[in-house]
Amino acid sequence: MTTKHSKAFHSLFRRRLLSSCIMVTCGLTVLDGNASAALPKKTQPHHKATLQTKEGTPRSHPSPANQIESQSKAEEFSIHAQQHNVGGGLLVRQTAPVSVSEVSRAYISKQVPTISPTQLIASLPGVQAGNEGPINTETETMHIRGLDQSQIGFLFEGVPVSDAFSYAPWATSMVDNENLTSVKVTQGSVDLTAPLYNADGAIVSMQEIRPTDKFGGYIDLSGGTHSLQKQFLRLNTGEIGHSDVRAFVSFSHSAANVWRGPGKIERYHVDANVEKRWAPESITDIVFGYTRSHQNIYRNPSLTQWKQYGTSFNYSGTYTTGDTSYYKINERFTNVIFGAMHNDFKLSDELTLHIEPYTTFQRGPNNYGSTIPIAGGYLGTQQYGTLDGYEG
Repeated sequence: MTTKHSKAFHSLFRRRLLSSCIMVTCGLTVLDGNASAALPKKTQPHHKATLQTKEGTPRSHPSPANQIESQSKAEEFSIHAQQHNVGGGLLVRQTAPVSVSEVSRAYISKQVPTISPTQLIASLPGVQAGNEGPINTETETMHIRGLDQSQIGFLFEGVPVSDAFSYAPWATSMVDNENLTSVKVTQGSVDLTAPLYNADGAIVSMQEIRPTDKFGGYIDLSGGTHSLQKQFLRLNTGEIGHSDVRAFVSFSHSAANVWRGPGKIERYHVDANVEKRWAPESITDIVFGYTRSHQNIYRNPSLTQWKQYGTSFNYSGTYTTGDTSYYKINERFTNVIFGAMHNDFKLSDELTLHIEPYTTFQRGPNNYGSTIPIAGGYLGTQQYGTLDGYEG
């Protein structure tokens, strides 16, 4: 989305079909100055070509007076070619001596804003990814050349984003798609410098956009079936004074009803980034993210149940005494706080220093219904008499 005038407004309407959800999105960009400041500048190469006419075969019929001159003088013409994103952002040029595939901002911006980062790379070679529904807070599965997600390393801004116990990634809790600039998949041998201990043969790394030099903002509104909605707002400060400090902060809210049975999904997310440029190649960058989400859990049907109930099969919408399948006691809560500070300093032409402290914090809980006997039940392999408070 580009603009040639200050504070220009552009709107974009697009319709996408994902799973059982029909999505309609509307984007609005507000920029102060040239819009190219909001995205990395694309070069427009200027090519020059020379065409020499052959002697005795003039392209026209010049007069005898200038025929000799036309035979010896070269004709010059210029070709102006505008650089485009090859493959819609799916064919990004790579120079690393490893097998790397990548989706760029050009591709991400064309996708439904509620899908997860793993679904963004589902079209890359060797990658298979799926999700329970159209909102990226739900359970998802991912495989890369036979390896499941617990065997794949996940990085966001160089920070591991996998659960320390299950190795399941928190990719959906780290960043909004509107703030992603690229997602890379590195297959084969894993980078030994990466802070990972569960990556057997692949790494997925996500990078966030950086604050712009100009003040501006971006708004994206989405809606669809099953009460699907998402509101996204990002504000850029631009350079603050002449301090070489710039920042952005964004907020999003997304919600929907589960696409089968009763229940809903809701997610709140905040991204923030503050950048300080000490020198052309020395930068400190602070990245922050916060997510709070809630989801009623889907009940997995058998083939017989699916054939009988179809998309209406899930946990019960009404509660009866002793009923453990009531949907409100089968729900998942996710709260994640993430913070990192990149410090890159160029000490000399051959020496650079990179320091990156980071922290992540996750809190649940996940609730599941279960029937527990008042007396004579088991706690592990140990049988208990009567539960406290139920004696007599």
